[in-house]
Amino acid sequence: MNKKGFTLLELLIVVTIVTVLSIGLILLLNPKKQFDKAQDTQKATDLDNLRKAFEDYYGDKGCYPKPSDVCFSGSYNGNPVQNLCFICGTEPGSPTLSPYLKKMPCDPTYPTKKYLYYVEGSLDCPQTFKIYTDFNTPDNQLAGDVGCGNGGCGEAPNFGYDYGVTSPDTNLSVSNYFYCYTDARTCDNCLTYYNCTSNPTCITIYGTFDQCCDGKSPKPAGCP
Repeated sequence: MNKKGFTLLELLIVVTIVTVLSIGLILLLNPKKQFDKAQDTQKATDLDNLRKAFEDYYGDKGCYPKPSDVCFSGSYNGNPVQNLCFICGTEPGSPTLSPYLKKMPCDPTYPTKKYLYYVEGSLDCPQTFKIYTDFNTPDNQLAGDVGCGNGGCGEAPNFGYDYGVTSPDTNLSVSNYFYCYTDARTCDNCLTYYNCTSNPTCITIYGTFDQCCDGKSPKPAGCP
């Protein structure tokens, strides 16, 4: 019986086809993008769990948690900020808020990104709260749903967040225009937050023109 095997040319053709299909599958799945989306889903889930726990806390105590009840840090760039802090349960010294939460969640990309907690009014008995996260994919549909696309949310002096949850009686702080305080002592309108971050002359990013102008001496050019 005459047996016929594959020729070298046929083997090369098969290997080429398999390689092309494999590369196409990798490009189609885009593992990094899928991984980023999975992390964004985790971030949204963490914030929803925090919101539920804080509402349970409020139901028992008539107040939302103080920053010191849930945060490992109450500072921004080394400066104390009483009503704004960062949440991460894996950070040493992080509170637990037991029995409402066994452990505070932590951004899956920490320490690059952190969950931001913000309360308004009395720090002894907060009546409103906001929690923000920075997605890996700013064009995430959830960001658009809450009006935070392109890093449009946050609390001064911390901006660039893409998603958030709040107590029933308040709203996320959204800015449509961001301003860079530059090394030339000007307040430049760079529209989106991410446009500001790409400006090499930008020193600090603000959510409004007034915030950019406020408290600087001498006044930036164009400020009232």
